[in-house]
Amino acid sequence: KQWYQRRVRGNVKRGLRNNLRSHVCWHVFGLLQRSDKKYEEAIKCYRNALRWDKDNLQILRDLSLLQIQTRDLDGYKVTRRQLLMLRANQRAGWIGYAISLHVMGDYED
Repeated sequence: KQWYQRRVRGNVKRGLRNNLRSHVCWHVFGLLQRSDKKYEEAIKCYRNALRWDKDNLQILRDLSLLQIQTRDLDGYKVTRRQLLMLRANQRAGWIGYAISLHVMGDYED
């Protein structure tokens, strides 16, 4: 497993060297960081990925999960709102945003 992770990590770094604007490489690098339990670094990678593809639902979902896990409640609320705005017709978006407001103690919105 370790040789595989080294190989994948090398491929991701090579991909980033070739194209720093690749949201796919940044997302995969974030997934690798998350698997190594480097959550803050993973969040940075997800944010970089969103710079190049700001409406990517999967990256936004992954980011929101790490934000709630690391107790970045303000960031979680913003991310859940962005997910809601992208898919306002889906119930999961509304539930996720409602949970973010509840966790923040913001019962007025």
